Amino acid sequence: MKLLDLQSQYAARSTDYEAALLRVARSGQFLDGSEGAALESQLEAYLGRATHAICCASGSDALVLALKASGVGAGDEVIVPAFTFAATAEAVVHVGARPVFADVEMDGLVSRATLEPCLSGSTKAVVMVSLFGQIPALETIGPWLESLGIVWIEDGAQSFGARRNGRLSTTFGLATTSFFPGKPLGAWGKGGAVFSANAEMALRLRALRNHGQVERGLHEEVGWNSRLDEMQAAILQIKLEEFPKELQERRQRAQLYCQALPDGVKLLRQNPENESSWSQLPVRVPHRDAVREHLRRQDIPTGIHYAIPLHHQPAFAAWRPEQALPVSELLAAEILSLPLHPWLSSEDVQKVCVELGRG
Repeated sequence: MKLLDLQSQYAARSTDYEAALLRVARSGQFLDGSEGAALESQLEAYLGRATHAICCASGSDALVLALKASGVGAGDEVIVPAFTFAATAEAVVHVGARPVFADVEMDGLVSRATLEPCLSGSTKAVVMVSLFGQIPALETIGPWLESLGIVWIEDGAQSFGARRNGRLSTTFGLATTSFFPGKPLGAWGKGGAVFSANAEMALRLRALRNHGQVERGLHEEVGWNSRLDEMQAAILQIKLEEFPKELQERRQRAQLYCQALPDGVKLLRQNPENESSWSQLPVRVPHRDAVREHLRRQDIPTGIHYAIPLHHQPAFAAWRPEQALPVSELLAAEILSLPLHPWLSSEDVQKVCVELGRG
């Protein structure tokens, strides 16, 4: 059993993947070629809503580019959730701003109630993470922040393909995603994208990812070296073709888990407004480490996302809040990620749930 099965994903279309890599190799064009442009067009068609897709070298870079394009810099405060991956807060520090850590609700998402205590006169932006495939209430939080003159960004690294009230993640406003190999839509290396419905913002993002060049040799501002390479773009085109089918398969297996989880093991709260992309299958387990060891002995792989919330990470000690963030700390102590991918059998799901009950 595998936590993630990229080998089976490769085998399903191995001929196409190999042809794509050979096509790029023969072209001799490894950056700024037709593959990247084709992928961006494909992403825009998938998302609709006149969304511009600007691909870049990683999901982390996508966050930096979005913050820079929004004018965030030295002296600004940016609110981020405490319960998420470090990249969200790292991007804030990399543009010279100060991260302010907000607690989350029991679904792992920020809300207006968790954000309000973090606001100050220096708040420039809020980065809201769509965690484990679920999307915060962007349709209400976003306009509220805009009324206060605060920029907001959706970090959709874990939610590409998810929907909230029928609307796709990364289409609510300025947003980012990651093509890290472990994501539901993952490359064979690093990759990411920024999404915006604003044409002027899209032009600036395209310049920022390429050293601030609006045309070759003309640098209007200090930019970033963050272009997606052509081989990753070629692979992602094939993966995006398969993505709707694979997403449905993930949802079907998540539903099997929902029906079979034993007493005492709680699925992280799922919101009826959301149709998750299930980037992970997160459950809350008391005595998690002992349960995880029991599963390991049964050859069942698991993951922990995330054992240490950001406000307790040594890297962010300078910005540690005085107040406790109790929900982030509770989730960090209990969350366990179970195997989930399109090639996971129903028998595997049953085995995981049976052994969870025994652990």
